[in-house]
Amino acid sequence: MEDHPTIDPGKAGGDAALGPLLGGEDRDSLVARALVMGVPAFMRRARALECLVEKLHASIAAEREKRLKWVFPCGREFGAGELRKRVRAFNRRWLRFLETVPLDEVRRAQEDYNRYYPIEREVALPGLPPAPFREIPLLERSDLRGLFPPLQE
Repeated sequence: MEDHPTIDPGKAGGDAALGPLLGGEDRDSLVARALVMGVPAFMRRARALECLVEKLHASIAAEREKRLKWVFPCGREFGAGELRKRVRAFNRRWLRFLETVPLDEVRRAQEDYNRYYPIEREVALPGLPPAPFREIPLLERSDLRGLFPPLQE
C-alpha cells in the first residue's frame, strides 16, 4: 500500500478557513442543513434556463436538418443552376421559419433569472461578499439567425 500525503485542514484552509463565512457551524451541521435545503433556487433557475435554451436549439437544429434533406437529397445530383435555386428557396423558407420560432418561454426565464438571481444567491449564501452579476441578454431573433444562418449562396 502506498503512502499518501495527508493534508491538515487547519493549515490548508479547509473548514477552519470557512468558519467565519458559514457562521461557525461544524461540517456535520452544514451537511445536514444543505441536505434539508436542497439545491439553491438560483442554481435551479439557472439550470432550468439552460435546459430551455438547449431544447430550443435542439428543435431548431432538427428542423434545419429535416429541411436540408430537401436541398441535398441523398443520391441525387443537381446542376449548378438547380442547386442555386434550391439554396435560395431554402434560405427564404428558413428565415421565415426562424421568425415563427416562439421565444416567449426562454425570454421569460431569462428575465426571471436576471431579476431573481442576486436575491436568491444572497438568501442561499448569506454573509458572502456580493459577487459581480451581469444580466443575461435576452434572446433575440437575430441571435437565432447567427446561430442557424442561411446557406451560403
